[in-house]
Amino acid sequence: ITVQANPLKFKKDLERAGFTITGEHDPSHTLYLRFGKQARREISAARTETFAKPAKPEYSSAGILDDLRRRDFTANAMALSLNEGSWGLLLDPLNGTADISARQLRLVNNYGFLEDPIRLVRAVRLMSRTGWDMEERTKARYDNAKAEGVISAINAVQRGYELEEIGYEEEPQQVLKALEAEGWLEHLSPNWSSRSVDVQGLERLHEKFVQLLMAGLHPDPSAAQFRLLTAKLSPAHLSALKKMFVRGDLIAEANALDTEAKHALQKMTAKDAAKPSQLWKLLHSVKPEA
Repeated sequence: ITVQANPLKFKKDLERAGFTITGEHDPSHTLYLRFGKQARREISAARTETFAKPAKPEYSSAGILDDLRRRDFTANAMALSLNEGSWGLLLDPLNGTADISARQLRLVNNYGFLEDPIRLVRAVRLMSRTGWDMEERTKARYDNAKAEGVISAINAVQRGYELEEIGYEEEPQQVLKALEAEGWLEHLSPNWSSRSVDVQGLERLHEKFVQLLMAGLHPDPSAAQFRLLTAKLSPAHLSALKKMFVRGDLIAEANALDTEAKHALQKMTAKDAAKPSQLWKLLHSVKPEA
């Protein structure tokens, strides 16, 4: 959500409305939020960005159209108005609709990868998720930026954000391998790799996830995925990885899984859950993640 204001000034209003603030980035006036269990949101100030050096933006307040024109890819440079007088109006100044139809990522700015090299990582993550390709000139600029080694300029906040995003992907192992194949994972976190993953555990988790969906339950698998994606990391490397994250909710939920699962299991094996109808009610009363 983008607003033509500074969201950091109305944190208390958001909390009163039921949001939980999980992090913030003061330079860009961005808040990271949760609403309920599964709704993750970001609220940021509409802005422009100028780059004196790669990955070191200087922010200035702007209107929504200028904000869209400073984004990474045209498919992400679109907005729906939430104002009463123009509710639902599509703002698409760079024709992102056409690139969505063509299933391709196109840079908003010819210098996008050079100015903000984290876009190299984001491009691979988004392509792995969607199965899209890069538009021809965007691919050429990607290859040039990769050859010039600009990825070394990314900052700690960008690393932490992109690392956490892997855990939220529907196919996180696929994304992890794609980043690893391009060499980006080494720049994000050199100790995390596809060798750190409990592959069989992820397969079992997916099976259970589908079963719960069929039973009318809708768990958020992210915390469990993160545990399995990092199952073979040493405690020291796992601790270092967690410290890089920008938001704290994924780590807190992953750490709480064992206790919550034990509590749920105690309820399920109790006498008052012996009948199928009782167990069904219980399943729909405990946290589905547990």
